[in-house]
Amino acid sequence: REEAKAEGLNAALRSSGLAFVLELRASVAEERESRRFLARAFAACDGLRKSLREAGVLLTDLQSESAYRSRVISHVKRLASTGDYALSEKALLRLQATFGSLTVDAFASAATAQLPRFWSRDAVRGAEGIDAFAQRWEDERLLVHAPVSLLNQVVEKLEASPTASAVVVCPYWTGAPWFASFQRLPSDSLVL
Repeated sequence: REEAKAEGLNAALRSSGLAFVLELRASVAEERESRRFLARAFAACDGLRKSLREAGVLLTDLQSESAYRSRVISHVKRLASTGDYALSEKALLRLQATFGSLTVDAFASAATAQLPRFWSRDAVRGAEGIDAFAQRWEDERLLVHAPVSLLNQVVEKLEASPTASAVVVCPYWTGAPWFASFQRLPSDSLVL
């Protein structure tokens, strides 16, 4: 009887694991926007966890809901700190409809630039300048979608460039050290 139970559990695990792998492969092949890929990947993880629970697999503390959520948050923060991502076209259009046209994408790469003029961290084809902090921000209307690790410097640069205008795209992390600094700047806001 124990053998039948173990075989049933193994079959459930194989089936759940295969479904999980197939969904991840499909996500990689079909999703061009990183946020949608992550949403699908995490949904696949949730499906696998549900299947495991239904098959009678007891999850350890390391696999508890709070630990899982903590890993998700950690992964999202790592993604946010790398800076190699872009707004969706729809979000960019919404920003420009709300705040007006923008002149320079200040923290772009050749792959993520969303405006004809852009500054990049490295010398890349098409970049008008290297290192946004080394550029003149005065009299520009900037799209600032900087890595989270640079947001304190963004505030400092905006404070030092009183004629600059910027649309800053950042997480709504009220506890972050840079959040209060952004709120002190004259601004309007839009939560996407």
